[in-house]
Amino acid sequence: MANDNNTTVGSVPRYVSSPQPIALFCAYSPQGDLMGRVWPIEAKPITVGRGSTQTIEVGGDERLSRSHFTVARTVGGSARISDEKSRNSTFLNGRSITEHTGSQGDVIRAGNSVWVLVEPATKAEQASPGDSPLRGTGQAISKVRLGISQVASAVVAGNPLSVLILGETGSGKEVTAQEIHRQSGRTGRIVPVNCAAIAETLAESHFFGHVPGAFSGATGHHDGVFVRADRGTLFLDELGELSLGLQAKLLRVLETGLVTPVGGSRARRVDVRVVAATNVPLKEAVDDKRFRGDLLARLQDWTVFLPSLRERREDVVFLFESFCRDFGQGVPTLSPDAVDALLIYPWPYNVRELRQVAVRLSVNTVDGESVEPDGLSTEIGHYFESCRAGNPGEGSTDIDEATLADLDIITPAQIMDALRLVRGNVTKAAQYLGMSRNTLYRRLTDYQIDPTQYR
Repeated sequence: MANDNNTTVGSVPRYVSSPQPIALFCAYSPQGDLMGRVWPIEAKPITVGRGSTQTIEVGGDERLSRSHFTVARTVGGSARISDEKSRNSTFLNGRSITEHTGSQGDVIRAGNSVWVLVEPATKAEQASPGDSPLRGTGQAISKVRLGISQVASAVVAGNPLSVLILGETGSGKEVTAQEIHRQSGRTGRIVPVNCAAIAETLAESHFFGHVPGAFSGATGHHDGVFVRADRGTLFLDELGELSLGLQAKLLRVLETGLVTPVGGSRARRVDVRVVAATNVPLKEAVDDKRFRGDLLARLQDWTVFLPSLRERREDVVFLFESFCRDFGQGVPTLSPDAVDALLIYPWPYNVRELRQVAVRLSVNTVDGESVEPDGLSTEIGHYFESCRAGNPGEGSTDIDEATLADLDIITPAQIMDALRLVRGNVTKAAQYLGMSRNTLYRRLTDYQIDPTQYR
């Protein structure tokens, strides 16, 4: 997993740290005494094995050789991993190696111990996550928490800074927005808006409200989300889905602080902090004239880059066990292969996908029950086996959005209940269920549900 400051994952710029310094993180050891510890890789190479003369002595692992592998720092700040003619080989990202250059995020398996190459946190970033919902102890997520604490209550000329959150699907954008609001001290509430789920014909009313008679069916007064978020935070998710016309109206409200309802003539002043999120490259959208450059400039007073789960592998096992405790009846025991599989899997849908794997597993296993890779999920098991066979490209990681909806455990009965509640309005049902309208339409087709029967 080479680090390149110009690379992207999908359509989102990767959050890539400097390649220096680099360290060895223990994700799993048989006796548990080394787990979570970090060893900086400096001038002197680190040796790992069962022998007492090793830099890191791993106890209780009969599959580990006395001197199993060595990690040395290269001139460029990467790490050179060398197998020391061990009995059971050394594996890098699931593949057996003799000698290979690794970089941050790479996973090393030796015997029954599992390691990750990481960038160690600086002193300022080593604080405990405390009660933050952004869990994990690695540097990448620590940087995010530090940035949130800096921007949460920041104001310029009496106005709170707008925040733009960039990250892949499932990386925690809404949780980040909620945490910014929680730490901000603002007295109003946070109002989330899924920009992709709003029908174009209703978008202006949804944002700015309307007065009676403004359009057909407008029988009463309606406060838009800006008014509802007064003195609080407006979270605009999937920002890139807004039409150019609505973008212009949104920019005017942000610049003036005045909201005029559809059909009305009197403007109302609002005090709203806007936190926006997207997983699409807005600068490219600006170049393609699909997004206004002046609106982008207005929204990115501060930018939060959320790392993908691939870029914070040292947190994967911690997060998995944490989710199991949250949602299940107990925490299963992961075999060394299962730990290795969790760490090398590319997690296309990030923390959201990991959470759902943990939920499914924890509610169907007894506390302490041992789990192997294929018990985690079919995708993870296949990917692990293909990596061991030397063909990681054959692992199934191409999960489409419909499968992601499966991960969110949305059943046909829940979809039908939502349709009854909103009288067959697919857009509103999608909002209620927390999915995009396109995803819901696919689910309706899959389950052969006719929304018109509920109107």
